[in-house]
Amino acid sequence: MSVVIKGKKMEVGSALRTQTEQKLHALCKKYNLNPLDIRVVFSAEGSPFHPLIRCDIEMHVSHGLDLRAHKETDDAHVSLDEALETFETRLRRHKDKVVDHLKHDGPRE
Repeated sequence: MSVVIKGKKMEVGSALRTQTEQKLHALCKKYNLNPLDIRVVFSAEGSPFHPLIRCDIEMHVSHGLDLRAHKETDDAHVSLDEALETFETRLRRHKDKVVDHLKHDGPRE
């Protein structure tokens, strides 16, 4: 699993990088995932009077399954937390669909 953390128009500090890696590894462990690659991009957007930090998370989970989430706030750490919440919701919904599909389909013989 490769984790790429980048910044567009901003520097990603070591504290933000460490926090991002820890939260992503905890999420993968919680849902028993072994993704092929994860990309997190922090970008500075907005006007000089109202700057926004956008956090984009992209995870290639398996063949044909890519999950994405993004959030914009005033702080990079808050953007990361909210994007991870959205990402976790999408991941949970996907897992529920897979489990529900297997339940209704029954075992194959």
